[in-house]
Amino acid sequence: MTKHDLEFEYDVSCGFGRDPFRFFEVRANTTRGQMFMDAYWEATDRETSGDEVWDEGSKQWLPETLHIMLDDFDRFKRQVSLAGVTMREAGDDTSRG
Repeated sequence: MTKHDLEFEYDVSCGFGRDPFRFFEVRANTTRGQMFMDAYWEATDRETSGDEVWDEGSKQWLPETLHIMLDDFDRFKRQVSLAGVTMREAGDDTSRG
């Protein structure tokens, strides 16, 4: 089975009294995938939402997941492709050989 750098899945978050927030949650599977997520997050001035974790080594918050809005997902996939990073939908086992 091929190990892709990134995985994504569709998600919806519902805040109290707010419209549903629809997005793709992206997470890294490899060091290269994590490096891409870190760079993307920095390039968007850390404005891309997601889950963050404290990295003791670098003494800073880093993205654990990114939440990419539906309208931005095609642009995000293009950046992934241009960077030479691989990505697949979570639970998509079609890459197994």
